[in-house]
Amino acid sequence: MGDVTEDGISLIGSLATIQNHKFKVHLEDFWKYLQYSFKKENECSLFKTSIQAVSDIAKSTGQNYNPYLELTMNFLMNCLNKSLDRSIKVMVFDCFGRLCFGAGV
Repeated sequence: MGDVTEDGISLIGSLATIQNHKFKVHLEDFWKYLQYSFKKENECSLFKTSIQAVSDIAKSTGQNYNPYLELTMNFLMNCLNKSLDRSIKVMVFDCFGRLCFGAGV
């Protein structure tokens, strides 16, 4: 995969926020870039941006995000078990809340 940047991931989250439920048609296309950025723990800024983008997407698309929910929850739980920066763990808990809100829990 080519260069995935913080700006690009941030743009994905912003598009989801603007388009709300209409973003669901793009979700599958952008998912591979989000998954790639999830693996970039050593690039703290990109990693944080990917968590924020997922939060934005889940909140904006609501239950349309449910097919990606299990993968995202597993990723977030793994983050909590790693020795990551405290600010990342705070973002993870915020993301849990947005995922639940989006899923209608």
